[in-house]
Amino acid sequence: MTPRNCEYPQELVLELEGTCRLTQIQVLSHQSHIATKVELYLSLDNATYNRLGFLSLKSNKESQYTARELKTVHINSTARFVKFKLHQCYINDKNVYSQVGIVAINLNGEAEEETGPSSSTDEMELGASTPSKPMRASASITPTKASLLPLKPPSPAADDTADLRFDAKTAAKIREIHVAKEKAVAMEDYDQAKRLKVLEQQLMNIGLQLARLEGAKREAVANEDYDAAKRIKDEIMELEASIGMSTTPPTGRSESYGNGGGFPANNRSSSHPPPPQMTTSTYNSTPPPAIPSVSKQRTQQPAEQLQQSYEDETERPLAAASRPPPPLKQQPRSSAAFSTPPDDDLNDAPLRTKPKAPVENAATGGGGGNPHFEGLPDCADLADPEALPDSLLSESAEMVSLIGEYLTTCFYSNVWNHRDAAIRKVALDLTDPAFTDPHDPHVVLSVASTMVQSGVSDRIAQVALSAVALCHGMLQFAETHATLDRDAVVQVLNNPLIQLVNKLGESLVKIRDEVTSVLLQVAKTHIP
Repeated sequence: MTPRNCEYPQELVLELEGTCRLTQIQVLSHQSHIATKVELYLSLDNATYNRLGFLSLKSNKESQYTARELKTVHINSTARFVKFKLHQCYINDKNVYSQVGIVAINLNGEAEEETGPSSSTDEMELGASTPSKPMRASASITPTKASLLPLKPPSPAADDTADLRFDAKTAAKIREIHVAKEKAVAMEDYDQAKRLKVLEQQLMNIGLQLARLEGAKREAVANEDYDAAKRIKDEIMELEASIGMSTTPPTGRSESYGNGGGFPANNRSSSHPPPPQMTTSTYNSTPPPAIPSVSKQRTQQPAEQLQQSYEDETERPLAAASRPPPPLKQQPRSSAAFSTPPDDDLNDAPLRTKPKAPVENAATGGGGGNPHFEGLPDCADLADPEALPDSLLSESAEMVSLIGEYLTTCFYSNVWNHRDAAIRKVALDLTDPAFTDPHDPHVVLSVASTMVQSGVSDRIAQVALSAVALCHGMLQFAETHATLDRDAVVQVLNNPLIQLVNKLGESLVKIRDEVTSVLLQVAKTHIP
């Protein structure tokens, strides 16, 4: 936990016992003391650091600050020092001293050995391998302007982020498929993403079986029960063969996803990319070889030259649960992601409470356009959202009083089309005096600010663009209402501005341009 009312960014440096090859970094954030962004750096000498990129965290308001967000990034880099740069925290009622908290950090990898493993001849003949020596990280604090409070390293038994390790071959395939899934999500090819998710889960299940069998084989070798070791080895070979069959690319024309996109942060993901070489790009790195595709029965197309991406377990589009697909192409987000979340090790990723029942659009009676989205022709046939928990509706009473329960439910929906439609509808209504005049303008700005803050950080680019457009509308609304208190307006714009500034590092040019435009408008806006 950082000190009270400290200056940001703060830096946390972890020193390993020796040089090792890192394959995975996991960061488990505090439920209420949350950084808006965490940058990652690696170094061999604690003097020169290479920047990997950054992880964007959600404000966690939707879970009422009861869930923790787990971020996972897959790399393949050699390092002895890992630096985390913690940026400005989210402001909320539970974080009165503007602190940032990290519950756990998990580094997975192998020690760099100068000499080969010392295995006995019998073990080598039976295919047994000596497990790599686990590396323990010792934390040292290197603050930028103020010191962090000491972090108590978690014990292995209590490590919330500990995951079951797969063998190298299975882990590589899982990572390759996760990269393909991330790319499909970025391209909004949700059918492809769904197929890859199923295949990924199958490989993870097989990987866990392989890990258990490897442990049993080592135990059999240690007990000199070579008949049992031979039987276990045969089972392992059968499972490995099944992995090869399930990921064999189908013959025929394949479709490349290209090299664009990334994180969205990059990220989720519910997942694992192959270990590529790291660069200083926020989202991507040097593309790995073409990844395998799903089996012939799934008619999946392979992705080529995919780049490394961060996982965001909380913002992945998914198929809606227990209801037929809506007329428009829409997928709810998981969390990440992404059922189980798409990110394989994200047990602590924030998950919304399961909705009780769909909110019925009584005005439509099942036919005609949706009157809640009047003025948005492309949303006329949008299906009704799943109902929100009573606790979230109660917490969002101010928003419900302004835009109604239906649009509030859309705004908090797992389906990105609903979120986008709700934000666009509010942006449209801000220009209508019949909508704004009956309400306190401070309430109007407060609700719009909440929607902008959440929408700008959305993993779906279209939702983020709609939120930026809503911010334009907020500024115009503030200029035309002389009754607004200037200090109140500044306070309302505080958190959205933090998100907007963070978006200046976005990989998509259109988002960067729109964010730049709205920030310039902020500078020119005159509050009466």
